[in-house]
Amino acid sequence: MKSGITEKRLKDKRFKKTEEAILRVFFETKECISVKSLAIKIGVARSTIYCHHKSIREILPDYEKYILKKYSKMVRQLAHKKEKKSRVLYINILLFVLRNKRIFEILLKHRNKIVFEEMILRIKPMIEGEMGLPENSEKLYKVFASEIAALIEGWGEEDFAEKNMSMVLSDIVFLTKTARTRLVELLD
Repeated sequence: MKSGITEKRLKDKRFKKTEEAILRVFFETKECISVKSLAIKIGVARSTIYCHHKSIREILPDYEKYILKKYSKMVRQLAHKKEKKSRVLYINILLFVLRNKRIFEILLKHRNKIVFEEMILRIKPMIEGEMGLPENSEKLYKVFASEIAALIEGWGEEDFAEKNMSMVLSDIVFLTKTARTRLVELLD
């Protein structure tokens, strides 16, 4: 059986229960932990751990791959819609974060902002025109992506309810509208 996280595997009750136990012990343990000691602590065979992840080091990357694959699928679906305004994109991103809150909590426990930056970079072609960035603006866009990532990360860390999504959304739209001015000033 191939290891890793998939939608189908997360719907399996036994897999999900074992995965939650793996994550609980993984995050509670301050020191480095081996597969053998992890298996003992949660009461499963080592082979069960290997069915979930190739190694201890692969736990977070497995979740990153899973969430980015799922996100890319959503972005492809959005790319085919006629209305591609940044507000619609950001609403979908925020809803995506809400729907996958547990996975983002897992990633945020280790301050993994890279996944948010990658999410923003994947919608670059859709919002580049709206931002009015010049060609060869990779560095500028990376700064912009980091700003959005920090905003979403801060939103995820606090106990935001879905009703506060409009506040976060307005902040992100403001960052988008003022991106060219702010980013060009960084180059001066």
